[in-house]
Amino acid sequence: METFLSLNMAKKKTSAPPKDIDILIGKNLKRLRKKLDISQKQVGEAMGIERQRVSGIENGHIPMGKELMERFCKAFNVEPYEFYINEKTPIITDKREHFHLQKYRRVEELGMVEELDDMTDFLINRALEKKPSKKK
Repeated sequence: METFLSLNMAKKKTSAPPKDIDILIGKNLKRLRKKLDISQKQVGEAMGIERQRVSGIENGHIPMGKELMERFCKAFNVEPYEFYINEKTPIITDKREHFHLQKYRRVEELGMVEELDDMTDFLINRALEKKPSKKK
């Protein structure tokens, strides 16, 4: 025989745990928000959404969705990839670094990575040899 409590518990929906991608996007939203030194409330007001929704997205419990991501990108003046960065993703902020990454990818396409590595090692060793040693 079912009790009132068991019937009530069956009706109650349990939310699924957040997906890894939603957690990652949420962490990056929080990182970008804190970088701008603004509150969840300020973000919500600027985006026309509730502060609780901002919190839910940041915690990974509410998926951001494509349309909202586009709005966040415009509001924060960032590209969508900024929401997919994790601790293993190198963040390239310098234009010169980006330029060299493009060159590296071209070298990779040509199948000459080992040659580039050898040349880089040679240049680093040469620079170290020319560097004056510290005297005590």
